[in-house]
Formats: sequence, structure tokens, C-alpha cells
Amino acid sequence: MRLKHSLLTSLLAFVGSINGWIIIDGIKNVLESVGSVGTNVKVLFSPNLYTAYSYNLENMHDIVHNGGFDRKLPTVIYIHGYLGDGEFDESVMAVRNAYREENNQNFIAVDWSAFSHFTVGVPYFNNIRKLRQICEEIAVQLDKIRNQGCSCYKNFYLVGHSLGGQCAGLVGRHLKKISNNHFVISKIYALDPAGPDFETKSIIHLHKSFDCISRNDADYVQIIHTNGNRYGLSESLGHADFYPNGGMSQPGCKSDVCSHTFAWIFYQQSIRLEGGFLARQCDSYDNFQMGNCDLNEISFMGFSSNGTRPTGTYFLRTHPSKFGPALREEGLKRTISYLILEDGSKQTNTGIYGFRAPVSNVTNLNEGNSPNEIPLDRYNEMLHRQHIDQNRLQDENSSE
Repeated sequence: MRLKHSLLTSLLAFVGSINGWIIIDGIKNVLESVGSVGTNVKVLFSPNLYTAYSYNLENMHDIVHNGGFDRKLPTVIYIHGYLGDGEFDESVMAVRNAYREENNQNFIAVDWSAFSHFTVGVPYFNNIRKLRQICEEIAVQLDKIRNQGCSCYKNFYLVGHSLGGQCAGLVGRHLKKISNNHFVISKIYALDPAGPDFETKSIIHLHKSFDCISRNDADYVQIIHTNGNRYGLSESLGHADFYPNGGMSQPGCKSDVCSHTFAWIFYQQSIRLEGGFLARQCDSYDNFQMGNCDLNEISFMGFSSNGTRPTGTYFLRTHPSKFGPALREEGLKRTISYLILEDGSKQTNTGIYGFRAPVSNVTNLNEGNSPNEIPLDRYNEMLHRQHIDQNRLQDENSSE
């Protein structure tokens, strides 16, 4: 009878309308009663490319006792975003494989798909409510590792995409609170952390469940912005904020979802090609493009194993293909000058590559004096085949 009364009370709760959405505030109580985060959220530990161990979130602290866990190595915890999946999500697999190929980190993925796909009430905003409980439980589990006497806790750090990026900030924030500042996360990489309901400039603030990520959440916070003012944040909130291609839309992308995903694409490539994403400190993308910041300091975007921790706001350009985005020093040059393609040729008409706005075509310079336009997806396929051919040639040459 008590349960029936509780459900009835929830369903009769205040109904409001914001931006055309009908918000039933009482559904919050129903949603929060469905499933425990401790048992429904999974944590996957991957000691190598071919093995993974699954733990309930409430048992995450036991991972350090796994025979495959190397207490001498740093440990990265990766948190996927809204509608993601901690086991088969493309971003998780890409980042996991990048780390595992290097084989110098313990890799843990938080799989909160049991709630990231939950759609009772208003999707996304209700997911954020549940995410708060998940983030706080992750912090509790990390503090248990510290209290177990494993000094390995000092080498734990967080990487999160979209809502996972916001979660990483809350984990660090809550961990400082419950440990009385005895456990501060060493570093956080937030990959286009979610903007809706977090960014101060956003017009949507329906159910503020927890505060936005900030530089106070860890010893070092780096944010990579790829879809600002849309799915991601535009504000500079970390110790270092990187804005590839201006940080709002990415070359070749026809949708915000595409640009949003490029944050983790860039990050996993920074693991494979450490130091590949050179960026220049500047106050705006316009000044960066005009060369007004050409004398400013430069640094690397993304993963760093050598302790490098740049600070400030940085801009860079990337190659117009997700198969080879790092341009190294060419990423620092003004887009109004020229772009170096992967075959070494120079392209002066960089506008067709979408650095100011996404476009659907690029020029194939290998088809003679009168370039033909080809769809971008075909261009990406060409680059992918080119990479495969180059790798095969390198293998053949090394075997000789």
C-alpha cells in the first residue's frame, strides 16, 4: 500500500512546461528507485587486448587484487557518455585499444549503460540525475582503495567523454570531499564534456543535478572542446583548454554528433602518437588563424606520459580525416596559407576542408590538373587504404 501511495504521489507531482517539453518532476522518485548503481553499473578491467574482467561497481575496489593488475603502473578510468556502452561503445573500444597497445597503463572502463539508455520521463536530464549517484559511488570505491593501503591510488586518473567528462569532474570533486583532501585525482582529461544543463551560457537548465567540471576537481584538468555551444562546452574551465579547429565543428562533419565524437577520436590518437597534436596558446581562434599569436608558446593536446601539463587556452588545426588528424607543426600554421596533405602536397584552398564550416566535398589532388570533387566519406576511405598500404610496405621493407 505504501508503494502504491508513493507512485501515485509521484505521478500527481507538479507538471511544468519548458521549451515545449513536459516535465513530470515526480518521475525523479520513480527513476531513482529503479535499480541500484552498485549492482547495475559494471566496471571492466582489461589487463591486455584480449582479456577483460567484469566487476559490479560496488566491488570496484577489488580490482587492485586482480592478478593482472600492475600496482606499479598508472591506472586510467574511462567513463563513456550519454547513450554509450562501457563494453562495446566505439569510444571505449578505441581508447582501450590505444592504451592496451602501449601496454603501460592499467585500463578500467565504467559501463553505466544500464542507466545511460534509461528513458523514463525526460531522457538525458533524468540520466544526469542517476549519473550523480554513479559518480559518487566511483569516488567511494576509489577511496576504499586508498584505505586498503594500496599506494597505487596515487597513480589513478580519469578520462571521460561527454557526460562521462562531467562525471570525471564530479568524481574528483566528491573524492576530495569524502577523503578530507587526502585523495586528490592527479589528472582528468575531459573530452568535449556535455554542455546542455551544465554550461552557464546554455538556455537549457531544467534539472541541475551537479556542477560543471572545473580546474578544482583534480591536480590537473585538461579539456578538449570539439562541439562547443552544442553538445559540448565552449567555456574555458580547465587548467588547459584545447580547441581543435575552433572547438565548435570539425572538418568533414555534417552533424553536431560527429563533431562531438571527434574529442575521443583525437584523444585516442594522442595516445598512439604522443606529441602529435601541437597547439598554440591564443585568446581566440580568429587571432590564431590570422597569425596574431604566432609568437606565443606551443604545447601538446591530449595524453602525456612524461608529466607535461600545459596551462592556458590553445588552438590548433587537424587533418580533415579521422584517420590521420595530427598535423604536428603544420597544425600551428594559419589556415589562410596552406595545408599539408598526407602525400606531402600543399593545398592553398583550405576552405574546402571545412575549417570554418563543415562541407561535404574535398578535392582529390591525385586526379590531374583539373581536380574532381569526391564525397568526404570516399576520401576518408582512400586515406584509410593509403594507411594500410603504407603499413604493408613498411612491414615488407623491415622484413627484408
